[in-house]
Amino acid sequence: MKVTLYYFSGTGNTQLICNSMKEEFKKANYSVNLIPIENAKPNLLPQADIYGIAFPIAIHTTYPFVRRFIEALPLNEAHSIFALSTMAGTRTGLFNYFLNLQKKRNFQILGLKNIRMPNNYFPKQIIVEENEKRIERGIESAEKFAQDIITREIFKYKKDFLSRLFNPVGNSKWLWTLIKKMYNFKIIEDKCQICQICIKECPTKNFELIENQVLRKNNCELCLRCLALCPNNAIQVNKKSYVIYKRNREQLMANFKEKVILTSSVIDYEHR
Repeated sequence: MKVTLYYFSGTGNTQLICNSMKEEFKKANYSVNLIPIENAKPNLLPQADIYGIAFPIAIHTTYPFVRRFIEALPLNEAHSIFALSTMAGTRTGLFNYFLNLQKKRNFQILGLKNIRMPNNYFPKQIIVEENEKRIERGIESAEKFAQDIITREIFKYKKDFLSRLFNPVGNSKWLWTLIKKMYNFKIIEDKCQICQICIKECPTKNFELIENQVLRKNNCELCLRCLALCPNNAIQVNKKSYVIYKRNREQLMANFKEKVILTSSVIDYEHR
């Protein structure tokens, strides 16, 4: 069995969960292809038996660029999918979103899952012990979710009125425009080492290099990838510096370095 799992991870939570699910699938001799959403073309679906979609929750939904990607996927009655979200809170519009999409596309849903993970959205403090417990519980939940998909455990949906109420609001353009105005991102020049990681890794291409200076554009959707990956904490939000939980940052940096190595290998091969 082949699984293609599309994912976006802003601060590392979703990536940890996807890696755990991949290992669980491999135990059942499933082959798994993890594809970052920001690097994928939604109209080019690779051949697979199962398709997965994973992302962080933001405002009871997810980031607009993630939703645009999901809605551009050519899913139909021939496809079986599962979806999962990582979140800091307790409520999300994940179920309603995919069930509504299913009505339009008629694909089969193998499972939908919300997984609580550490809060990386401008935390006032980081409590390591509490975060570690959340991560371990999250990984256990992800492994169980993978097992349920493998054994075709019947998916059950519990209606949640508040999630149904918040989902359309969270998906509205005006709300995201308002939220972007509330958070003022600033690059601290004397800390910025022009490593260009933010330029390469921002999913909305919100950074550019002009005259040896990294500048922000107006494409930000507050995924916090730049804060999570900046090795020098050179990015401030509302005049405050934030530190992403160390374990998550290490995961993201390892993935970034792996992508750099793969890209460099392709470039070297193409120029031989």
